Amino acid sequence: IARGDDKLTFEEQQKRLYALALDYARDEDMDDFFKRDVLSLIEKCTLELLEKEDSFFGMFLIQMKRMISLKLPAPLATAPLNEGFVLYINPRTFLTCTKREMKALLKHEIYHIMYSHPQRIDALSNKYSLRAINIAMDISVNQYIRDLPPWSKRLESINLEYNMHL
Repeated sequence: IARGDDKLTFEEQQKRLYALALDYARDEDMDDFFKRDVLSLIEKCTLELLEKEDSFFGMFLIQMKRMISLKLPAPLATAPLNEGFVLYINPRTFLTCTKREMKALLKHEIYHIMYSHPQRIDALSNKYSLRAINIAMDISVNQYIRDLPPWSKRLESINLEYNMHL
């Protein structure tokens, strides 16, 4: 951990990094120290998942490449590669979450991969809007995850938002 952050708690490091993230206008503005420090928080979450009952998710995360990008509309996203997946992290939105919420969001991305959602998006995109597909896939995986941020899409929130009864 760069710049003496080894003495900071997780929350203190998170707050410091969030303040720095707000100063960056573009991906090119982020320095390597900042990126490394954000990735170190991901590593801490991964290690906690490995140590507890969620070791499957921790093992999965260890194998993923990671990229930092301010361009993402969400805190995290995954994309398939020829040799696995890449996890994209938007520090501006991800760093607003608690550690529990961060671990829940990491699980969320892995559930999408487990259920072949990247491939299913391609198959469904000719019939339905991308927004509808993403919402449906989010609520399908979020039912299995505790500690998600309050803005996460869930069946109840979608029913209220769209005046539906799913």
